[in-house]
Amino acid sequence: MKEIYIREYLEKLGLSKDETSIFLHLINHGPRTITQLVNESKLSHYAISQSLSHLAKLSLVDKKDKNKSSIYVVRRIDSLAGILEEKKDVLKKRALVVEKTIDTLSKVYSRVEKDSKIVHYSGIAGLKQIMWNSQKAEQEIRLFEVAELSPYLDFGFYDSVRAEYVKNNIKYRELTNEKAVKGWTDVTEFLGLWDIRYIDSSIIDMSVELMIYNNVYCLYGVTQRGIWGVEIYNTKLSEMQKKVFDFMWNHGKNMTVIDSTGSCVVE
Repeated sequence: MKEIYIREYLEKLGLSKDETSIFLHLINHGPRTITQLVNESKLSHYAISQSLSHLAKLSLVDKKDKNKSSIYVVRRIDSLAGILEEKKDVLKKRALVVEKTIDTLSKVYSRVEKDSKIVHYSGIAGLKQIMWNSQKAEQEIRLFEVAELSPYLDFGFYDSVRAEYVKNNIKYRELTNEKAVKGWTDVTEFLGLWDIRYIDSSIIDMSVELMIYNNVYCLYGVTQRGIWGVEIYNTKLSEMQKKVFDFMWNHGKNMTVIDSTGSCVVE
């Protein structure tokens, strides 16, 4: 497997770029002191020290004292499995919170207004229906984006939706926890209507994708039970969530588009 893919997988497990580089360097070149790592990489002493400390907490690296200096070695490659299991536990807990939230919202908002309604969806077909419905947006769509949904998206289908956004002149603002976004569209005209900002996960960790437009508040994501989605039609709720989004938007960092497919990075 090419190292670029290994790096991508390690970063998806939660390792930073620096931690990934150091971890792979130790695998490829064997035990190293911090001084050796500084000389053999482009990273600072501080960055390496911080990264090694975190790798040790994750049980990926051991610190051993030898000849009045500290040497860092890879503990066991299969320690990565422990990180994966921990992430699974976190996702399970989040899924329970989401399900309880949906249940509560279903009970509360079904009684708020006569024109309010809640529509449930499941599976790929349900996700596509939610996206297709978003063509009814007037003026603008706001989105809290989740990268984990990308493998479930049908490229051709979503480009056909984006083409409708262009036709209807629908603006699209997106918040993401990703510092770099890979190319995702062939509808270059849509990029003129689209804007994206990065917001750190310490401010808001987006584990569920949220889309807001008109009087519609959408939630959708993936759990062990599969793909799920909910559309809540309620004016008061959607207006409140638009204000929440705009507040977060003002705390986000601009991203620079680097090619015609929408690839972008934090400025």
